[in-house]
Amino acid sequence: MSKTILQKLFDGEIYPSESIICTDPKYRQAAHRLCDTKESFISSLSEKDRKIFDDIESLTVEVHSLYNYECFSEGFRIGVMLMSEIPKSGLLRKL
Repeated sequence: MSKTILQKLFDGEIYPSESIICTDPKYRQAAHRLCDTKESFISSLSEKDRKIFDDIESLTVEVHSLYNYECFSEGFRIGVMLMSEIPKSGLLRKL
């Protein structure tokens, strides 16, 4: 018998942040431009400035990660609230 989603979450088998794949071509283009621009910029920096830039990048990743977690949590809360309204709405009777 296969595991439920709840069991998979509990067992650490589901990683929502790793399973998201953005297929929007605009995203891919922007990501490539960002990478190219960063590489060009970094190559122009002194060793000291590269260290500062690396620190800025690390903090940016940390901030984005924390924000993404909050977005995920909020989406999950909204999903649970929606599910709790289904019995009250009579939606199941209509199906």
